[in-house]
Amino acid sequence: MSNLRKLARTDPDSLWLKCPIPLQKEAWDKSLNHSSSTARNRAYINFLCLNTLLPWLEDWFEEEQSVTLQVFQEESLSSFWEVVNGTAIDIGGTRLILLPSETTDLEQFCIPQEWVNIPSWQGDYYLAIQINLEQKDYFWIRIWGLAPYSTLKSLGNYDESECVYSIEQDYLYKSFTKTLLDVKPAQQRAKRGNRKLDLSPNLAEYLLQQLGDREVYFPRLVVQSESKFDLWEALLANPKWREELYLRRTGQWSLDRALPPLHQWFETNNPEIVQDLKVAGWWRDRRILDPQETVTLAWRFVSNSQPKNISWVKQIDSEIKFADCPIALIMRLTRDSEDRIWILPILRPMLSVGRDLYLPEGLTLTVLQTGKVFARVRAETADCWIHLDEEFTDFLGSTFSIRVSLEQIEIMTLNFAV
Repeated sequence: MSNLRKLARTDPDSLWLKCPIPLQKEAWDKSLNHSSSTARNRAYINFLCLNTLLPWLEDWFEEEQSVTLQVFQEESLSSFWEVVNGTAIDIGGTRLILLPSETTDLEQFCIPQEWVNIPSWQGDYYLAIQINLEQKDYFWIRIWGLAPYSTLKSLGNYDESECVYSIEQDYLYKSFTKTLLDVKPAQQRAKRGNRKLDLSPNLAEYLLQQLGDREVYFPRLVVQSESKFDLWEALLANPKWREELYLRRTGQWSLDRALPPLHQWFETNNPEIVQDLKVAGWWRDRRILDPQETVTLAWRFVSNSQPKNISWVKQIDSEIKFADCPIALIMRLTRDSEDRIWILPILRPMLSVGRDLYLPEGLTLTVLQTGKVFARVRAETADCWIHLDEEFTDFLGSTFSIRVSLEQIEIMTLNFAV
């Protein structure tokens, strides 16, 4: 008799499944892309649990063509597991929340607050899953109980210090398979009322900066200690922000990845576009350019009817200390009557209006297309600014790079899409 069958005799109501050995290595490899040992272990057991149970569910519902199985936001599971335990599976209209744990104390079942309070995350049934990793090459999972949402809310207890709901074992449904025999499209989630989660882009950016530091070991508890857990829930509910949080915490975040294509830089009334640019260090500030200079530049290079002009500014971050003040890269964009985007990159000292400030001699601005030099301009003695001889344009979706260097030292290279 197999070990699993022996175990099943001790509790026949539970569902016992062996984790395939090849899955164990795959789970380990994927778990390495996380910020701490805690997050790696969380990702490891969640991956094992999901990919052990999912094939079993697919076999269970194989003959029921009307039932579809879908992992909730499957493309971004790592962003969940970096900060919170659990995975959601939708079976038709019913959502299961898988919550694995290595604990042997089965007196109560704990559910992270996020899976209960965030409207788009809420489940219909919360599965208590024990995972055993003690015997090498013989890992197993056990679904030992499940709690309907209504039972959890009426009989569960909330632990504010740990941000979890807990429910005693006596209140749990014991048989997962019996529950599956009567899976029906759940209508209750739609009737619970959607608590609105508000979070401004500026506040989201602040939280991402603070909590994106991998030294913040338990970000959800840090937020709770500051009585701002509703802000945390709003941050996680947004897939884009949650993914950025994961990338920041794992050192994979690049400011360039948040950069919208240049034709969207005119959409100053679109808060998401503006926020993406601000996150990447771009901003609009008329103090850097004299208004008359702005107008002169716009009409010097493009003479068409009613062009639309906009300038975005980025301070050049460098270990090289410039004598007078920081240097700014200005992207001067003009959209003509045929919706072509004309591009003029400019280098000049920051906050130079009314001041005689010069660029360092030898500072060079280079535009590259497909890795080859398209245009280049170099600062000479007493240059207040430098820019290309003329604006350039390209088709929507095309890409190019801008490189700033001083003599032979590269300072910065940025990638753009038109």
